[in-house]
Amino acid sequence: MYKCINDKTTAKISLAAAKIAEGSMSKAAVAARAEAERRAKEAVFIKKISNEALEHVAYLFIREKVRKKGAAL
Repeated sequence: MYKCINDKTTAKISLAAAKIAEGSMSKAAVAARAEAERRAKEAVFIKKISNEALEHVAYLFIREKVRKKGAAL
């Protein structure tokens, strides 16, 4: 009889621990997803900024080339 009570107690403790772990893992998964979404948005923004910077450098390069060509004449 003692063993049966011990098994029930152990089962209840294990179930409680599993529920706590499941809640903790769910919170961690939500946080990880939010972080991944934030980083993805940040990456898109940084890519846009870098493309704009490259376009600006290309514009400056062409402008300088035209200026030098005009000065050579």
